[in-house]
Amino acid sequence: MHTTTHTPNTRCHAGSLPAACCLAALFHLAPAGAGPISFSAQVNGQSDIVGVRDPTGPVVQIETSASGLGSLGALQYFSADVVNLATGQGTGNNRFVAADGAELFGSFTVQLVPTADPLVLQLLGEVDFTGGSLRFAGADGVASFTGLGRFTSATSAISSFDFRGEILLVPEPPTAAMLLAALAAAAARRRWGATRAAAGPSSDQNPTCRPSDTWPRLGLSPNALVKR
Repeated sequence: MHTTTHTPNTRCHAGSLPAACCLAALFHLAPAGAGPISFSAQVNGQSDIVGVRDPTGPVVQIETSASGLGSLGALQYFSADVVNLATGQGTGNNRFVAADGAELFGSFTVQLVPTADPLVLQLLGEVDFTGGSLRFAGADGVASFTGLGRFTSATSAISSFDFRGEILLVPEPPTAAMLLAALAAAAARRRWGATRAAAGPSSDQNPTCRPSDTWPRLGLSPNALVKR
C-alpha cells in the first residue's frame, strides 16, 4: 500500500508575499501623511515697519525676523504683513525654516490689541499652512498664535510669538514612487506564478510553454529567479 503525502503548493502563494510586504511598508510609511500632527513654535525676534501703504490709516507694512524652538526643533521665523494701525487688523504671509532647511509656508490674520502700556501691543492671530519645501511639500493645517510687541522706537519693536496647532503632511514623492515600483514587481511575480500554473507541473510535459519564454516578457532573468 502506497501512502501519498500531499505537500502544500506554496509556489502558487509566492506571488502574494511581495504584495503583503508592500502593504506592510505602506502602513509603516503612512503615518507621515495619514493624519494631523501637533505643531508648536515659540520664537523671539524683531519687527520693523518698513513702509507706509496708506498714511491716512496709517496702513503700514511690517517685516519680522525671529528664531526659537518648537515641534520642528530649532527654527527660524520670517513674516511680512500689512496692518491698519487704526483698527489693529492685518494680514500677511509667514514661513518657518527648520534646521534641515525644510520650509513651512503659511498665510495669517492678526489683530493688534492695545495694553495698559502704550508701547506694548498684544498680538492675536491664526495661520493657515499652505505648503512648503522638502518634507513640508504639500503640507496643510492651521495654528493659532499669541504674541507681544514692545516698541523700542517709532518703527521697531521687540516681538515674541507662541504658535499652537496641527499640520497634515503628505508622503514624499520618492516614497510614493518606491511603493508603486514594489507593487508593480509584486504584480509581475503573480503573473509569472499564474503562467507556471497554467503550463503544468513540469516544463518537459508541456514544451510549448516554458519558464524561459516568460522571463523576457516580464523583464526577468534566470539568475534573478534563482536568487528569489
